[in-house]
Amino acid sequence: SAYLEKLLREESVEAEPNATERVARAADGSMRDALSLLDQAIAFGGGKLVDDDVARMMGSVDHAHIAHLVDGLLAGDAERLLEIVRELAAQSRDLESVLIELSEVLHRMCLLQLAPAYRDPERSDWESIERLAEAAGPEDVQLWYQIAIQGRRDLGLAPDPRTGLEMSLLRMLAFRPLDPQAAGEGSSQGAKAVAPAPARSAAAAAAEPAQEAATTPLPESVAQTVSSSAPVPAATAEPVLLADELDWPELMQRLNLRGAVKEFARHLQLEEQAGDEWRFQLAEEMGYLANDQLVQSLQQRLSEQLGQPVRLHLRRVQETVASPAIASERAQQRELSDAERAINEDETVRSLKDSFGARILKDSVQPLQ
Repeated sequence: SAYLEKLLREESVEAEPNATERVARAADGSMRDALSLLDQAIAFGGGKLVDDDVARMMGSVDHAHIAHLVDGLLAGDAERLLEIVRELAAQSRDLESVLIELSEVLHRMCLLQLAPAYRDPERSDWESIERLAEAAGPEDVQLWYQIAIQGRRDLGLAPDPRTGLEMSLLRMLAFRPLDPQAAGEGSSQGAKAVAPAPARSAAAAAAEPAQEAATTPLPESVAQTVSSSAPVPAATAEPVLLADELDWPELMQRLNLRGAVKEFARHLQLEEQAGDEWRFQLAEEMGYLANDQLVQSLQQRLSEQLGQPVRLHLRRVQETVASPAIASERAQQRELSDAERAINEDETVRSLKDSFGARILKDSVQPLQ
């Protein structure tokens, strides 16, 4: 961007620093692309280089919108986030670029939190980043960044870009790191089950003491294990016998899970089950899904379904796990590949290609449901 700024000064073109930086980033190191974009942006802005004009021309998002999104995350205001997305969609902005710009801002916030003296001279909006970094907790920033890059990767699987963006932002609000102070208290005093027990008579409730499950902190070097005892379900619950070879995807369907706990369960791989001990694996990149409340909720549903108390243990692993979510994604990819192959082998389509030079548009093929 330094060379573009020098060129603009020589040509006496009024330019905003953020606009110059946006053009330089869009060119991605190509001087030819940078000069071409610069000419288009100046013409679009009526002889000036204005950041908002450049953003509209390229369909990207200006820093102010991203800062407003982070403010909405800090406030936990879902309606505010959705309203910003609605405005961006109405302006025909590139919604994928929202996740890209948000990831970049979160990265710079993390830099300031861990290296306060660091400043990249290529960027000029550090004052805004400083404000956001001071207001956010480091754990929140790390989690939001992980969800943002994961959301960008999954954007092609969403029904449409707006839905994908909205779900990524809502996920940032739904999955928040546990309060360290609260977690510390839980380690020393024990964690109570968060799911309500089945209804019973007042006399039975008075006679039955409250149950608590102790948790033991693990060394940091040991893979994370989350376990707690689920309350014993009502005696009227009908036990469900499992086959010798456990089928976690099939069992998960019978649990009738909803919302966040269903998303959490979809990314688990059942490692082994012995008695009331259930051991699962979770890919490290999906670690943001794991919190005590979701583990407790899943444990409660399993206990109710099986008619006996269960204990869940969670181990994070670096490699990809054979979870229902991964199996579903691979099945969708296979169906899409089969559909694309069928289209390309169709005689009519081949004739159109040969006669008129027709081609199949990328992402235009969808498998039959």
